[in-house]
Amino acid sequence: MADDSNEQYKWKLGNVLIDGGTLKTQVAVETDRYIKIGSAGATIDVNGAANITELSGLIDGAGSLAKQGEGTLKVVLNSQNYQNDVDKIAGGFEQNSIGKVSVSAGVLEVGSIAKDLGGAIPVNLAGGELRINGVIYFRGCEFTKYGRRN
Repeated sequence: MADDSNEQYKWKLGNVLIDGGTLKTQVAVETDRYIKIGSAGATIDVNGAANITELSGLIDGAGSLAKQGEGTLKVVLNSQNYQNDVDKIAGGFEQNSIGKVSVSAGVLEVGSIAKDLGGAIPVNLAGGELRINGVIYFRGCEFTKYGRRN
């Protein structure tokens, strides 16, 4: 996936459906595309510890999101991308809806658990870390809506 800064290609790419596949980024990428996760799940592989892949579009679907690679995946929903009026966000676009998340390496960074992940969901940090607003909260553990497990 290349950077969205090249406007001439946006009309060709549109929304993204990942259903059992892997989206691998080799360089820093920022995109506001809508990402639908199919029931077979989606893997985002951010290759390179210095690379950051930022997803600011809506993410939802029945499957789980798996983060791989040594880089950072930032999930920061910008609801302003989905305004149907000057100051009103279109219904259903106020928060992401992700079934569960696993991080096997690198960093998953979110601004808000409620908005960016869709609320209390199972998160497995087998080999990675979770940052909320830039602060490391958990590293190499698992927590669910019922509490933390090491």
